[in-house]
Amino acid sequence: MVTKCKYNAWGLLQLEGGYCVCLVANTFLLSTLTLNLLLKTKVFACATGEVQRTSSRTNIYIKRCKQLKKTTLLTEYSISDIITSNPKEKRYYVGTFEETDNPKVDWPHRHNYYSLVWFIKGSGNNIIDFEDYEIKNNRLFLMQPKQVHNWSYSKGTNGFIIILDSFFNTIFPIELINITYIDLNKANSDFFIPFFNNLIQECKKNDKLGEKVVISGIRFLFSQLSRLSANSQNNKLIKPKILVQFSKLISNEISNNISVQQHANDLHITVEKLNELCKEYYEQSPKQIILNTKITEAKRLLYFTDLSVKEIAYATGFEDSSYFSRIFKQKTKHSPSEFKSTR
Repeated sequence: MVTKCKYNAWGLLQLEGGYCVCLVANTFLLSTLTLNLLLKTKVFACATGEVQRTSSRTNIYIKRCKQLKKTTLLTEYSISDIITSNPKEKRYYVGTFEETDNPKVDWPHRHNYYSLVWFIKGSGNNIIDFEDYEIKNNRLFLMQPKQVHNWSYSKGTNGFIIILDSFFNTIFPIELINITYIDLNKANSDFFIPFFNNLIQECKKNDKLGEKVVISGIRFLFSQLSRLSANSQNNKLIKPKILVQFSKLISNEISNNISVQQHANDLHITVEKLNELCKEYYEQSPKQIILNTKITEAKRLLYFTDLSVKEIAYATGFEDSSYFSRIFKQKTKHSPSEFKSTR
């Protein structure tokens, strides 16, 4: 029997050592996101067999976990989900916009990959994380993993698409991390069109040499786009690598309440130095950046899922949903419920 226990905010029995067992009523539906949150933060470990001697209700909960995992509230797609003709082991895809698979997907949605979409000809709108960007001729969009997006475009739109999985994390340039789009001129377009066509041909070969050529070509493309972004009036100051790492830490720990001091420790710099860099490049303190990131994620979940305000508060690292609601309203001028009702 477990002797040291208490109920936590999710209505779970908190066990000694930080693990949990579900003791909620059968009518309670734990969301997929909250389930993933528990597994991610290791407060629930039954599914991995780490909690051995509890009640028989543990096994009931494990079965319910498996059922809940089948339900996705904000769909996240992999390359093989979108490009159904692409071999599953392939880490990239290169194709023309008009000839690429157009599978039935949920809109809006997330990707777990990078995507570069170059509209050579077309018009419309591409909405990325609540920002509305115009689709127009020779505009190349760079979309990051986990971003929520939706778009609509005119009939006859054409261009190129490159999709890259997490293998390319290590070679994706820091200079492009915060770049949403680059407008190409005629000289750029004339240079890139045959280059993209060559990548497509190599992509179709499905052999080791073709893979090496494509990866080398993508490295070259990244270098060229980095140069163009540096000359673009839409580009801001290129941020140091330490700030890119800081942004990734925030995203990875969004469901936890991590202090600025802990983030600084993880980055092996002082709080003072982190504050100095954030002020210089973002004109915000580290604390403000963390909070703004949490609010952006909360907006996504409020708008695109059926999670309750309380669940979203916990999912974004707020232990008190009332405090979350006050902060959300300060930042957005709307209460979470009001924002949700605008869908």
